[in-house]
Amino acid sequence: MYLTFSWELNSSVYYLTVRVLEDIGGLDVPKYSKLSQMIYSELQEKRVVETESSERQVTILDSKGKPITHDYSVLDKGGKAQETNISDQLLKFISGINWMSFRTAYYTLAAKDLNVDLILHPIRQGFQLNLLQNYMYMIVRYTQG
Repeated sequence: MYLTFSWELNSSVYYLTVRVLEDIGGLDVPKYSKLSQMIYSELQEKRVVETESSERQVTILDSKGKPITHDYSVLDKGGKAQETNISDQLLKFISGINWMSFRTAYYTLAAKDLNVDLILHPIRQGFQLNLLQNYMYMIVRYTQG
């Protein structure tokens, strides 16, 4: 997905939001709509599985690596510092991605432990490939150094 994170002004507060870039590299809008929908639908699965709220704080960094905290501000067109907040939409998106990654790792480890074949939704399968590539990279770095 081609995503961008931007500050959008709403009621004199700038909210950090996530947007899909639609005109990059021949983007297939229906495909990415389904992908976005799946990420957000992960939250429904999470609600069913969780018995108590265990929300954790996330650390979001700006483009310079500075954490975006409750006292973070952005400069408006006039160069004046403005109040900021993180949109509920972005927090839900992050939560959906985290839950998807957790469940994909769980399914992968369970299938390995049970010595069974694993068939995943194509989105989870793509994530699994990325996860396994990063895992192999970490093993190689650990054994070499």
